[in-house]
Amino acid sequence: MTPARPNPARDLPARRGHSVVTMVWRPAAGGEHTFQLGCGRELDTRGNPIGPVLEVFADGPKFGTEMAGTLRDSCKLISFMLRGGWSARAVADKLNGVRDGSMLAPDSIVGFVALGAAAQDGDAAAEALLKALEQGGAT
Repeated sequence: MTPARPNPARDLPARRGHSVVTMVWRPAAGGEHTFQLGCGRELDTRGNPIGPVLEVFADGPKFGTEMAGTLRDSCKLISFMLRGGWSARAVADKLNGVRDGSMLAPDSIVGFVALGAAAQDGDAAAEALLKALEQGGAT
């Protein structure tokens, strides 16, 4: 039996805008993982990306590794949520949490991808948190 989907993911047009940024995830256990995060949007009539982020892709860790699989699966789930009507900020807030109105630092690369999508969507709080993480100032 297939469960009902209350808010099914919408279909995206065949052509869409895409921006790519390099991100570095530094887990609390140590190490770092560099990857490219791509964010897709719809295009206007002139071919310019418009609107919110509707999908995310990532590339970086060696194919076949657990990190590559986790990154790929997180992009699929986050994209499904975005196409289902969630904003990138709402996804990041749900995955990472909010305390006293402020976004919390991600516990995993899944939350880090969502934070990157929110930053690419123009969310100032997500951009500030990413900058603080880069400088080692957020926990």
